[in-house]
Amino acid sequence: MRTLIHGILVTLCLLLAVSNALADKEVVITRIEGLAVQEPGPEILRQDCQVGNLNTPVWAINDWILGNEGYKLVFDPMATCDCPLGFHLQTVHMLMNFGAEDVPATFDVYADLEEAVFDEVSGCWLPGAEVCASPVYSVTIETAGLYDISLPIGDTCECADMRYIYLLSYHFMTAFPAGMEPDAVSDDIPTSCISYNDFGSGWLDLVTDFGWPGNIIMYADADCCEFPVSDEGSTWGGVKNLYRR
Repeated sequence: MRTLIHGILVTLCLLLAVSNALADKEVVITRIEGLAVQEPGPEILRQDCQVGNLNTPVWAINDWILGNEGYKLVFDPMATCDCPLGFHLQTVHMLMNFGAEDVPATFDVYADLEEAVFDEVSGCWLPGAEVCASPVYSVTIETAGLYDISLPIGDTCECADMRYIYLLSYHFMTAFPAGMEPDAVSDDIPTSCISYNDFGSGWLDLVTDFGWPGNIIMYADADCCEFPVSDEGSTWGGVKNLYRR
């Protein structure tokens, strides 16, 4: 009986923690459509194609990015990229909007490519194992504005098979000071099972769980490649558990 009661109390505490975390993440949006996107750092050369959410940025979700958290976007490479066999990830992009009160800001961040695992219960593609990751970069924003935070992935990504579903991720290693939290950015097409956020309570759907007005703007530049890693003899670990479409 004591074990049962302890289990119930633990469950209630977990539910309360998630509920409190959800309350801390309040959706307040501002229209940003039409603002010019700035790219800090050297100019990024575009590659053969792009994958991810290439829609127009429309909404700023005010003061959303707290730091010490992660963001993910599910994508189908075939939806936006016409590489015949595989793609080699080059640079990962995430849009962030900085108000006058948010700058100057310096933060550490890295991006990665991850497997997507299909969940039969929810019918969603969920975050899976990391395939490859960029180095950790230190980014400094001096002036207010809408920014494309572009992170070169480096040489860690092998040729990825076009037939699978993947996720792009951004991991913020730094907490933003209170009152200086930048805005996350979305399109105006809210779709479940596409955008995720983990700020300590596990991966939650930004549209379904938080009521975002669209999906997060994350995408990547890629080169076509001829010899994608397959599900046989792969060094990627769980890649053979991916579902082909």
